[in-house]
Amino acid sequence: IVPGHACEESPFIAEAVNAWKMRHHAVEPGLLGADEYMDWARRFADFPGHPNGLMFMPLRQAAQASGVRGYLCGVGGDDWWQGAGAGSQQADRLLRGEFRAFARNLFRSRLDAQGGILSELGWTTRQLARPWVSARWQRTLRPAGAYPVVPDWIEPAFVKRTGLRDRLEVRPRAPSGASRCWAALYESPAFQWQIHALECEERQAAACGLELSCPFEDRRLV
Repeated sequence: IVPGHACEESPFIAEAVNAWKMRHHAVEPGLLGADEYMDWARRFADFPGHPNGLMFMPLRQAAQASGVRGYLCGVGGDDWWQGAGAGSQQADRLLRGEFRAFARNLFRSRLDAQGGILSELGWTTRQLARPWVSARWQRTLRPAGAYPVVPDWIEPAFVKRTGLRDRLEVRPRAPSGASRCWAALYESPAFQWQIHALECEERQAAACGLELSCPFEDRRLV
């Protein structure tokens, strides 16, 4: 829970707990200081973790103190319920001839703070073109504002020496005939940055003596 912030979900949590008669444990997110980040980096000789993963350390520590040995993670749930891959649902609407639904959702995207209508059109075009366009041209079709393939803070010499750009651009191929939404969902568990984030999560859980399981990101399930 994050009291005082727009993402505070206590009312929703209370409704779910009341509806399902469950016990729940409210924990506020924590922040690691610079010294703690450095300690983690030295301990594991690796990137310590993403802020939106490390902020759950108080929850993991509370679980450890309660004798919990493992937990299920909800990462990937949004992809299953909302559709994975920006623009994939819109691309499927066009392919199914659902032009009114496409226009209605496109109009709604004007309220999206991450890009609006032009960004939505860019992502939709990319999803439509992906099966027939090479990786090189897909890079050209990346919408304005999209994250770079290789972050700017990684040293160019390291990128070249490790072939990082080529490795990050590899995408698994979805089964033949898959919709754009299903194809994006199929790729999600094998997406390199997603794998990296889950590896960080597993390390953070292990540091608290916990075993992590992410069923929505299980490639066998997809």
